[in-house]
Amino acid sequence: METGWVDPVWGIDLMGEWFSIRRGDDSDTFGKTDSVALHATRPKTSKPVTSIGLAGSKYRSFQVIRDLEVRTSFFRECLRDLRSRLQSSEMSLANQNEIARIDKRLRSPWLFYSSKRKGARAIGLADNGTVFVNLEHLKAKAIASLRQAGRDDPALTQAISALRWSDVRDAFAAHIFDSSGGNIFLVRRALDHNHVATTQHYLRQRRQLRQRLDAFRKVVETALTEVKQGRTVDPTILFLASNYSDFGEEDREKLLAYRTRLGMGCRNPVDPESHLAPNHVVGTPCAVQRCVLCRHGIVFKDAYEGLADRHGDLVWLRNNIPPNRWLTSSLSWELEAIELVRDRVFTESADAFRRRSEARVSEVLSGQAYVFDDPEIMVGRH
Repeated sequence: METGWVDPVWGIDLMGEWFSIRRGDDSDTFGKTDSVALHATRPKTSKPVTSIGLAGSKYRSFQVIRDLEVRTSFFRECLRDLRSRLQSSEMSLANQNEIARIDKRLRSPWLFYSSKRKGARAIGLADNGTVFVNLEHLKAKAIASLRQAGRDDPALTQAISALRWSDVRDAFAAHIFDSSGGNIFLVRRALDHNHVATTQHYLRQRRQLRQRLDAFRKVVETALTEVKQGRTVDPTILFLASNYSDFGEEDREKLLAYRTRLGMGCRNPVDPESHLAPNHVVGTPCAVQRCVLCRHGIVFKDAYEGLADRHGDLVWLRNNIPPNRWLTSSLSWELEAIELVRDRVFTESADAFRRRSEARVSEVLSGQAYVFDDPEIMVGRH
């Protein structure tokens, strides 16, 4: 989902104009060059909000919600039919309330079918992200699937049988937290907590506490090893040595001896990822050096100057190329990645980072510097 869209996505109104498309070409289908603005109302403040993203991407908010709208089209027809019949009958208070409930469902993408009811009343609304299911039924299905796959393990079967709803909730929270890169706001939305402080307390009491204790133990052991061997404890080396079992002396020497144009380290400077450097000549140093997007890139704390310059270049490009081209390029990802690194790594030098980035933009505007130090990029610049 687009940045900041976790709460507003629940405020989309499918009965109104909930999106607007900006075409990148004359095609009738949504393509990679099309952008979309999603319009909604924030649930808590009732203020209108707009999120801009790509229209053609299968897993962005726009396509997900459109797919939900199509998949629930039969439900919506049933609700509209019931609404029409109610409107044509006596407008009693009960009918008015029922029409209001139907409208609430028609406005939302989040409909589901309940087998416990019949007709239009079987169409439920997941207005808080929760759908109730039978846990015993789920456990029976899981055990049956294991047996069908030839994995009739008594210990595993017993563990599944002993599952409680709190275990399922813990596992779901851990899955959301890990899959989102530690995004506590997504976990809050998934668990339907009113305040993020509740989610923080919840995570501290659960699996993440054990994980962080294990990580702390690894860091302490690695730091003690560095001190015993008479080395300066570098935070980047400390992170790599405690998180990667294959990190050895050769890797350490490479990182300390080689820095990219951005001031970052690189675990394999002659073998960049193919999607970043498709024309790379095997065995030669990487010429592209889009380090923050590459799995080989390692951030050192003294790399903020090179990254700030790169940030300034990307900001200039964002402000000077068409929005469709920017959104469909990996440059927007690179800018987001640098800002993520800035916020997590350069907290103490954040002001210096911002000033250097702004100075870089000014230098590019005045012609004292070139974007990515490449004069060809500046051809046709206004």
